[in-house]
Amino acid sequence: MKIRIRRMLSLLLTLAFFAALPFAGAFAVDVPEISCERGAAIDYTIPLEGGESATGFEIMSGSLPSGVSVSLDGGAVKLVGTPGASGAYSYQLKITTESGTEEYNLTVRVTEPAPTPTPEPTPEPTPEPTPAPTPAPTPELTPAPTPEPTPIPEIVITKDPTGETVMEGEYAIFIARADNADRIEWRFVNPKNQDSVNAADVGSRFRNVYCEGYDEEALYVYNIPYEMNGWEAVCKFIGAGEPKFSAGARIIVNKQGLLPPAITRDPYVNTDSDTLSVTASDPNNGVLHYQWYSSADNSNANTDGADVKIEGATSATFVPPETPGTVYYYCAVWSTKDGEMGAEAKSRVAAVTHAVPPTPEPTPEPTPEPTPEPVDPTPEPRGNSTRSSSRFLLILMGVLILALIAAAVSLVIVSHKERMLEAEEEAEAERLRAGAEEAAAAPAAVPAPVEKQVEKPAEPETVPPVEPGPRGAHEAPDKPEGGEIARPESFDLDGWYCVKCGSFNRGHNCSACGEEKPKDAIQYVCDHCGWTNPDPAHPPRFCPDCGSPFAAADEKKD
Repeated sequence: MKIRIRRMLSLLLTLAFFAALPFAGAFAVDVPEISCERGAAIDYTIPLEGGESATGFEIMSGSLPSGVSVSLDGGAVKLVGTPGASGAYSYQLKITTESGTEEYNLTVRVTEPAPTPTPEPTPEPTPEPTPAPTPAPTPELTPAPTPEPTPIPEIVITKDPTGETVMEGEYAIFIARADNADRIEWRFVNPKNQDSVNAADVGSRFRNVYCEGYDEEALYVYNIPYEMNGWEAVCKFIGAGEPKFSAGARIIVNKQGLLPPAITRDPYVNTDSDTLSVTASDPNNGVLHYQWYSSADNSNANTDGADVKIEGATSATFVPPETPGTVYYYCAVWSTKDGEMGAEAKSRVAAVTHAVPPTPEPTPEPTPEPTPEPVDPTPEPRGNSTRSSSRFLLILMGVLILALIAAAVSLVIVSHKERMLEAEEEAEAERLRAGAEEAAAAPAAVPAPVEKQVEKPAEPETVPPVEPGPRGAHEAPDKPEGGEIARPESFDLDGWYCVKCGSFNRGHNCSACGEEKPKDAIQYVCDHCGWTNPDPAHPPRFCPDCGSPFAAADEKKD
């Protein structure tokens, strides 16, 4: 029984383990599939759980289309670039927010642009003979159709300006771009009190400051004073649609009092850990600060503002992401002391190269229809059905595990009850066996036999010898001196013993006391060992010698 219960419990635990295996990967967040055409620009913001802001991200596995990369911009993780190859790409990111980290699965599907059908030349109709002119009826005046309104193109910002750190009196360059914009206006905004001033009028607010290109993509600001420390440069794009504003680019102005740090060791690629590190000394004896950048032209000059500040990379060491191809990185270091910020020093550029995955060959597509519908390059989310299915499967798994646990508990309870019943039956058999042995060992106290009144003097009646049975020779009980009849150690199978005086008899009445043989009593003889019940009026349930239960086959017939 114990072995059977252990096997059933092992089977239940195995079933629960295999039932939980399909849900091991159901805890990553599946981002809706992103669809776009090859050669079309993509700017997609990954939706985060709870609308939180991201502080960093880590590339886990997978690949992206060539020309597309992942970047962190103002607390949002974006997928930007222009895909150069068609196909389906899977990507897995680990995004860090203020509440923790969570994995996201991305799928980017890039399709080939639909070719423009070539119009077939229309054959010229064969001239027919001109019939005789017939007066034409006066045509009815048909109102001219109302032309449909032309859709207004929406302004799409393709590049936000980046912050600049300058010394007092130096200049800075800010660059911003957008599609479908007719003109540009630059302004400066104080984020503390939302005070603002147009770039064209900045000289009236800050002395000796002047700007060039305040209505172009590149804005040049000269003679920046310390009073502009913390202000932001914002670009306003104006077009046929609703105007849009770029993100603010923070201006950090350092006073001339603090010297820039000295770079003592430039970053290099550690092949063992792929970690970049920089070492610098501070001549001001202040606190050193670090900021890593990625460069597009193997230079740290950042002349056109194309270098990207890496969010969260603000320590002396930096682990670059495994971006396919070669990416250049450098670090800017500056110091602060007594609330003042010194000039920054930039390290040399370190090149990090990762293998570019092979571009899958494009699958030939069927011939397009003559009039294909345009594909909207803006990816549209496809709902959150995957997350709902994952939650439903998790609930179903929990119900299955609870059912298995309930079945295991029921088996344990049933087996416990079965063991208790077996123990009670064994205790009952042991009690009956002990009672039978005590009854066989203790002499029974019986009254003195009654002598019969006969003409001749009565002589003690003797019992003829009995032939040996299955258990050996049987003898009649001897009468002791005290008048009591001793119970024999073995019993005869062909007679019966009086329940009143204990005498052995063969007839229907006791030869010693005249007691009549019990009629309803059942005489049992064990068919296993041959033991005979000495008290037919009180038959036991089990044989006291071998423990075999008595049944109808053990009854002795007269």
